[in-house]
Amino acid sequence: MRKYPKQPDNLGVDMDKVKGIIEDIIEDDLPDSPVNQWFLDSVNFANMVDRIMARMWENV
Repeated sequence: MRKYPKQPDNLGVDMDKVKGIIEDIIEDDLPDSPVNQWFLDSVNFANMVDRIMARMWENV
């Protein structure tokens, strides 16, 4: 099995900036659409899970 190098914890991606870009694009393309709110909720949920996992790994 091929071994891969350990990935850095922070890849230099500011998730708040990414979320802002996604929100701007969705608001421009899908204004007042239920899909818009569903997608934003799913992005918020994914970010929440990411923060939970990061904190869990800090305490291991």
